[in-house]
Amino acid sequence: MNLSDLLSLSIKEGASDLHLSSGLSPILRIDGDLVRTDLPAMSSDHVDKLIYEVLNDRQIATIEEGAEVDFFL
Repeated sequence: MNLSDLLSLSIKEGASDLHLSSGLSPILRIDGDLVRTDLPAMSSDHVDKLIYEVLNDRQIATIEEGAEVDFFL
């Protein structure tokens, strides 16, 4: 699954946020509640591949230092 597919799912489900974390399936925030999708858990490599395509160098460095990054499309 690519980022466009996940964002399309988010829109279809009326989600305000998409949460990606290695070892977990994608999670949507719908009406303030976190809702786990029925998609398979994502590997760290898969999450990295998806998000590195849209993050800038500073955001990537932050993630590689072990911190979280919030960003908006």
